[in-house]
Amino acid sequence: MEKRISSFVSYVLHPLLMPTYLLIFFLNSPALVYYRYSAQLKWMLTGYVFLLTFFVPAMMMLIMKKNKLILSFKMESRQERIFPLVFMSIIYYLTFYFLRDLGILNIYSYFLLGVTLTTLITLTVNFWTKVSLHMIGMGGFTGVLLALALRAPDISLVWIYAIFVASGLVATSRYVLSDHTVRQLFYGYLLGFGVMFFLMVWVV
Repeated sequence: MEKRISSFVSYVLHPLLMPTYLLIFFLNSPALVYYRYSAQLKWMLTGYVFLLTFFVPAMMMLIMKKNKLILSFKMESRQERIFPLVFMSIIYYLTFYFLRDLGILNIYSYFLLGVTLTTLITLTVNFWTKVSLHMIGMGGFTGVLLALALRAPDISLVWIYAIFVASGLVATSRYVLSDHTVRQLFYGYLLGFGVMFFLMVWVV
């Protein structure tokens, strides 16, 4: 039962879904200007980001598995992570580039730039050790929310509490599934949080 719940949490809070979840937050938070976008534009942007940052990488991983470039979607070995990380960094950068050219979602587009940078750092670190991609995603989400709370004090603290609880659930789930050590979970969270918080506070 524990492993089933942990697997469910891991799928629902998969790192590939973090860009879509954060965009939904951006588009529906009264504290941010994006809240005023029309419903049609919100659906279009959400679909666009979901397609590029989740569907395309998921399909590419399916192709990689079929061609035995990866043995499983868990990518348990460091070697299996190289091609997916390279591909995802390209996808994230292209999504950032397209959104920046549209002239909308400026802060969110820089989040995607941060995701690109985080993915490249993860790729570099991967040559020495494995860190949790799930916790990188949760750490990045947390870093963005805390940075936004400093810039826009109207953001409800409920979101901050919720992301900390969600991060704890993901960390517990990954540990229960024996996919990572405590150190790999901690380093992943620290990497995601550090890059995103710094980018949102000092660069954007």
